[in-house]
Amino acid sequence: MINSSLPKRKGLAFMIVIIGLAMVFIAGCQSSEEPEKTESKATVVVDGQNGYLTKKTFISVDEETFEELMSYVGSNNTDAIMRLMKSGRVGAGEKGEQVTVIKSGFNKSYVEMISNGVRGYVLSDLVRSRLEE
Repeated sequence: MINSSLPKRKGLAFMIVIIGLAMVFIAGCQSSEEPEKTESKATVVVDGQNGYLTKKTFISVDEETFEELMSYVGSNNTDAIMRLMKSGRVGAGEKGEQVTVIKSGFNKSYVEMISNGVRGYVLSDLVRSRLEE
């Protein structure tokens, strides 16, 4: 005579294993730990928003001076850059300086330095929503 309870025992053991795995899975999903907070990345700042200069940079009083300055920077012509600074057409902004973006663009942005009210054009890549260390 064949023992008919053997297949029933295997089925019962299988069900117990499945239920145990399900309980472990459910317990893991209901963890009381808070999810890790991820720091937001510095983002591009658009018109009307405040941001920070990400490094020391030049600030040009008008678009024409900005274009002239960029040609001097590209040619590494420090004498010409110094003449622009002495004439008052170009200033400098320090890393971490807070600015308000008046008009943002792909290449350049027109900003106002919050500390002293000076307005001018800077490279858009150098203005971000926060500083990254």
